[in-house]
Amino acid sequence: MFYAKQLTEHKAIEIEGLHYSIKDTCNYFDIRLAWTTRTDHAGFRFHFDLLGFTFSFEIYDIRHWDYDNGRYVEYD
Repeated sequence: MFYAKQLTEHKAIEIEGLHYSIKDTCNYFDIRLAWTTRTDHAGFRFHFDLLGFTFSFEIYDIRHWDYDNGRYVEYD
C-alpha cells in the first residue's frame, strides 16, 4: 500500500505499508521518529517495523533548503 498527495503548495504526505517475509528482513522490531527543520524536505517522519510488517508516515516540505542563505530555494 502506498499513498502520496500534495497537501498545500509546499507540503506533502506519504503513507506506506509493506509486508516482507521474516527471512528477508533483518529488522524484527524498529521504531523511528524524526522532526527536521531547515533542511531539504524538512518535516515529520514516523517509521515502524514489526516481524516483517513495515509502516511509514511522513508529512514534509517539498522544497530544498539553501544553506548559504538560510532559507528555502526559490525557483523561477
